[in-house]
Amino acid sequence: MHRAFEELREKFAHYIYLVQPEDNQDYTINTDVSVKAIGAVLMQKDKEGKSNIVSTASRVRTPAERKYTTCELEQ
Repeated sequence: MHRAFEELREKFAHYIYLVQPEDNQDYTINTDVSVKAIGAVLMQKDKEGKSNIVSTASRVRTPAERKYTTCELEQ
C-alpha cells in the first residue's frame, strides 16, 4: 500500500501544474470530504477542452467537525 502511495505522489509531483485562470472561462470546483479532511480543486477548461488545475485547497478537520460528522453518519 505504501509503495502505491509513493508512486502516485511521484506522478503527481511531475505531471500536475497550475495554470493562470482565464477570466472569460467558466470554472469547475471539485470537492471531497472525509471524517478527517476536506479538499478542493478549482479547475478550468482551456481552448482545446482540456481541464487544468487553477488552484487547490485542503485542510484537516477540527475535532468538533469530526465529531459532528461522526454523529450524523451513525444516524
